[in-house]
Amino acid sequence: EPDVPENLVKNADFSKPTEDKSNFKKYWAGGKKPASWNTWAKTENIADVIFTAVDGKFTIQAGNTVFQQGGIQQPILLENGTQYTLSVTVKLTNMGSGTHVGGCEVKLCNQIKKLFGGQDTITLEVIGTPSAKLELMARNLQNKKVEFSAITLTKK
Repeated sequence: EPDVPENLVKNADFSKPTEDKSNFKKYWAGGKKPASWNTWAKTENIADVIFTAVDGKFTIQAGNTVFQQGGIQQPILLENGTQYTLSVTVKLTNMGSGTHVGGCEVKLCNQIKKLFGGQDTITLEVIGTPSAKLELMARNLQNKKVEFSAITLTKK
């Protein structure tokens, strides 16, 4: 049997919610967030932005107010100089009527890939760096939903 490499993010296991001490508590279902994943946002008005994390899928949905930037990030221990492969399935959906703008970014070890519509699997080939951090971000969203799922990170 082929040796299946270990998924270093455990397929983004959101199954162990912990109490969220951050400013965004009220935007999580049940006032919870995924264990060890840090949620963040940079915007003046996030009243109509919803973060959800369930069954290995992380979603950001914005309403009529443009959501400038935010997402979820996870520090990951990588071996310096070692090659890794990250795969994230991303789906963008227009919500309601009006203007639909914005997109998302997947970032790891200074590599960034962006998507502005439809569904795609984003793959990054990265070289491990100290204090590596996986970031799943949305930018300039309006009347649009971003879903990140099937998140895998394996060592070459």
